[in-house]
Amino acid sequence: RYPDVLLVDFEGRKRKFGRRHNSCPNSPTYRQYSTRMASKLAERYKNHPALLLWHVNNEYGLRCYCDNCEQAFRVWLKRRYGSLDALNAAWNTRFWGHTFYDWDEIVLPSLLSEHLSARDVDQTAFQGISLDYDRFMSDSLLGTYLDEYHAIKTIIPDAVVTTNLQSNGAYKPLDYFKWAPHLDIAALDCYPTNDMPMSVV
Repeated sequence: RYPDVLLVDFEGRKRKFGRRHNSCPNSPTYRQYSTRMASKLAERYKNHPALLLWHVNNEYGLRCYCDNCEQAFRVWLKRRYGSLDALNAAWNTRFWGHTFYDWDEIVLPSLLSEHLSARDVDQTAFQGISLDYDRFMSDSLLGTYLDEYHAIKTIIPDAVVTTNLQSNGAYKPLDYFKWAPHLDIAALDCYPTNDMPMSVV
C-alpha cells in the first residue's frame, strides 16, 4: 500500500515486500506508522507487570538510496555546510571535476554514481560525499529510533528504552557516540564463533 516505505539498495533496486530491515528511514509514511505503532504498543502494555524495558527495532544499520533519502541528504548537507562553497571546499570537489553549482546536482553515492564495487560499499571514487552519506544515514536511523523512543516515553515517562548496538561499539554504519545518550541502558550484540574462547567473549 505504501511503496515509499521500501528500501532502495546500493545498486538502485527497490526492494519488494519481505525480509527485515526493508524500510527507508526517510520515508514520511514509515516514520508516521512506526511512531503510531510504538504509541499503540506502549498504550496497550503500559501496566503489564512483566514489562521491564522497551527494545526498539533490531540491529540498525542498513542504508537506503531512494529519492526520499536523496532529498533529505541535500537538506542535511545544507544544514551541515551552509553553502555550496563550503561543501565544495570540504569535499575538495575540484578534484576530478566534481564541483557542485546547485544543491540538486548532488546525487547519492551508490553503485549508480561514485562507488566502484558492488561487493564493497567502501570502494568509492569520492570519499567526501561517501563519508557524509554514512553520517547522514546514521542520523536518519537515529531519527527513526528517537521517534519511537519519544512515543513510548510520552505514554510511559519512566520506561527504560534501548536498542541493540553491534560488535565492539565501532560498527561503521552508525555513530554510536551520537546514539549512546539516547539509550537508557546499553544493549550489545555479540556473535562469538564456535571456537572462540569464553575469556574473549
